[in-house]
Amino acid sequence: MNAMKMVPGLGLLLLSVCIDLYAGNAEGLAAAERGDFKLALLEFAAAADKGDSEAAKNIGWMYQVGRGVPSDPTLALKWYRIAANAGNPIAQNNLGLMFRQGAGVAQDAVEARRWFEKASAQNHAEGKINLAILHCQGEGVPQNFELCAKWAQQAANAGIMEAQFLMAVLHTSGLGVPKDEEKATQWTERAAAQGHREATTWVRIMQAESQKKAQRDRPANADTSR
Repeated sequence: MNAMKMVPGLGLLLLSVCIDLYAGNAEGLAAAERGDFKLALLEFAAAADKGDSEAAKNIGWMYQVGRGVPSDPTLALKWYRIAANAGNPIAQNNLGLMFRQGAGVAQDAVEARRWFEKASAQNHAEGKINLAILHCQGEGVPQNFELCAKWAQQAANAGIMEAQFLMAVLHTSGLGVPKDEEKATQWTERAAAQGHREATTWVRIMQAESQKKAQRDRPANADTSR
């Protein structure tokens, strides 16, 4: 079975982390938690003007999703770039997503890869699964399942359910890693435990097949015991 066909919408697995409510300008975050995004924007802008990359990243998110401001991918890109250039890994990952999707900028898989690599170099798990998918798809890089597996493994170990399911697919198909049904099952179950829909479906199918096998084997075992 073709591995890519086993993951419908693989390209849609790319993850975007939005606002981080545990870092950045305290007043802006408090306002965002209250739902006062107009005040949050003012506070974030003041903090960003002082070089706070978390605040700049949060402004990018607000413009990306249209929270408290009209949705504007061009302005989202601007603020993500400011934060990304300052070394913010979430902004680097989100900037990579915008380049891959062509949101507010010309679609550019090579530039997307560059930002995902920067985020991954800072041990950002979402950046790693996004980079893995580029290698699996051959976008911005030659298709390379070994590198796909390398980055997916790291993201999966960090608890990213999409990466866990991708590892299951790779082990099932023997792409980039040895074919291993036991590991495929383990990764599928881990992803399903987090609510991954396709993984959950896989688990149900495996359970149904196991039950059918047990039913088929039962009469034979009963005859042998006589």
